[in-house]
Amino acid sequence: MRAHIPRRPGIRVLAGDASTLPLPDGSADGAWLSLVLHHIPDLQAAAVEIRRVLRPGAPVLIRQGFPGRVERNEFVRWFPETERMVDTNPSVEETCRVFAAAGFSRDALERRLAIYILTAGRACPSLREKRITLHVLRHTSAMRLLHAGVDITVIALWLGHEQVETTQIYLHADLALKEKALARTTPVNTSPGRYQPPDTLLAFLEAL
Repeated sequence: MRAHIPRRPGIRVLAGDASTLPLPDGSADGAWLSLVLHHIPDLQAAAVEIRRVLRPGAPVLIRQGFPGRVERNEFVRWFPETERMVDTNPSVEETCRVFAAAGFSRDALERRLAIYILTAGRACPSLREKRITLHVLRHTSAMRLLHAGVDITVIALWLGHEQVETTQIYLHADLALKEKALARTTPVNTSPGRYQPPDTLLAFLEAL
């Protein structure tokens, strides 16, 4: 796995164990645990160790298949034996209990978001008038992935959608993709440019 990590000046690859991380106290800005909980023999020791290396207020983001939450996932549909394996993973309740004992809180992300909204508001004052939630950031991430050319089925897995059809809303919401699709259907002899509706049509639409 380490061989596939890109070697760049800003990336350091360190070998270690979840219960003995090779980092100084309070040196990390966050922890991202993606599909690893079931590989950790002592989750409680790992949570305490993560707490040690994180600076105060730093978040822990956990992406994991939890028992009872994957039965309708598209991935499980194609690989049904996955569900049996997931049933042996730590539950959401157990994971939250272990990390709470180590000093973490489930609502820490809300506080962290509030801090970043204040910081971003100084550079972009219009953000102060907007209602920004974690769910809004979730939608934003999906749209950014879509613009980057990531397949819609991959985005569905990333978001944890049970059906790919649920993720189709981002295709409908992306006006840029719609314009590209329309551009491909433009007749050859049509003059380029955007349609400009007359004032009478706009008045009619506004009156609806």
